[in-house]
Amino acid sequence: MASQNSERSSNLRVLDSFLILLLAVASIGVFVVGLTPYATLLGDFPGTNLTLALVIAAVLGLLFVYLYSSIGAFFPHCGADYVLMSRVLTGSLGFAASFTMLVGVTMLVSSFTGTLATVGFPFISKTAEITASAGFTAIENLHTPTGIMAVGSILIVLAFIASIFPVRIVQKFLRFGFFLTLLSWAGLIFQFAVPIYPFAGGWDTFMRFGAFDRQIFLARQLGLSPGPFPNAFLTLGLVVATILFAGIVMPVWMAGEVKNPKKDLLAGNVGALFLALSFFIVTSLLFLRLSSSPWLAAQSYLYLVTEEGKETVYPWLFFYANILRPNPTLAYLFLSGWLFSTFNLILVAIMAGSRMLMAWAKDKILPVSFSFTHSGLGTPVVSLLWMSLLLEVGLMVFALAHTHNIEWIKPFFFVIASGQVVSAIALAVYPFKHPEDFQQTSGMAGWRIGKFRW
Repeated sequence: MASQNSERSSNLRVLDSFLILLLAVASIGVFVVGLTPYATLLGDFPGTNLTLALVIAAVLGLLFVYLYSSIGAFFPHCGADYVLMSRVLTGSLGFAASFTMLVGVTMLVSSFTGTLATVGFPFISKTAEITASAGFTAIENLHTPTGIMAVGSILIVLAFIASIFPVRIVQKFLRFGFFLTLLSWAGLIFQFAVPIYPFAGGWDTFMRFGAFDRQIFLARQLGLSPGPFPNAFLTLGLVVATILFAGIVMPVWMAGEVKNPKKDLLAGNVGALFLALSFFIVTSLLFLRLSSSPWLAAQSYLYLVTEEGKETVYPWLFFYANILRPNPTLAYLFLSGWLFSTFNLILVAIMAGSRMLMAWAKDKILPVSFSFTHSGLGTPVVSLLWMSLLLEVGLMVFALAHTHNIEWIKPFFFVIASGQVVSAIALAVYPFKHPEDFQQTSGMAGWRIGKFRW
């Protein structure tokens, strides 16, 4: 099997399947990913069967999980997919594809970080009006560029400090964030499962800018097309799966620190994907029985196309939940889960991205200092610092963008997808270029279809 001589940190072989699950759940960014279909995608594809699209995302996600877990099993090194592409194809192509993917993931994580300030805080303050609670309005103005940089920079600095410590300490943050995420989504699902008010009546009661029925009328006036879009659920599912991919690929970049790459990567990533999609699908099923796809599409469309809509339209799950069952405790719980989940997302991105930088350094693409590992802590402090700075640059780009609409992250889907294509080609070519590596292959890396290993 292809090998790569590399310096090993004291963190090596400490990641088991449960820790992979924690890493993947954190890096998926379940709060933003769970909100995105309602905020933007339904406005792009009105009338789409959202639940079916999420099922498609689950199927595609399982394909991504298998492909990239196989890469980590074949090449259990830092930056596993880069090692595969550079060894099987060419070094320059491997670097270009991995660089593209790192940029895409960095911008996606930075955008998710900025979204906490542009969406989470201001819309939670609106939720405070519904739940008759206090305390949210003090953070309402954090959606400005200055606020985005302040919130994001604090989280990045704290995550960098945490990333310096060994994995046995980092996992405590991941565990806490994991269980807080479970609790937050359980509260959200409870609000949809046991509503107090009918959705239309609750909307008309709490919203002061217009009646429930007016949303569809206004959206159609502004150009909302009723469709049909017969294959839109496939496109929507692909978009959601591409966002989920960031949570799948980042643990694979740390394959050199996994105890049993042939089993743990697959088990942990499948568990994280199943958990995240379960949140999304159950919430979708519960909510769609209380509302309608055309109305949700109208809310999403107004959010996308009108400046006024950005101030008065609230296409967010947690806002809908508090229309149905106002509860300040659950609102605070959801915001707390979102905040800590964002911290863990940044933490995992710093750790995983630093391993890609180390892989480049070991191939002399970057200075050798990027592969420096602290003797006491066993962590690559130089690469961790540079990855933190990359996230800070990404956050600055997001903050200075003309729009802070979550729609802004869509171009990075294509950036990430371009890297996926090269990785898939390399993995397909590998069995034919190096058949001898499969003589002793076991586990998922040795599965075969007919005469061929896959």
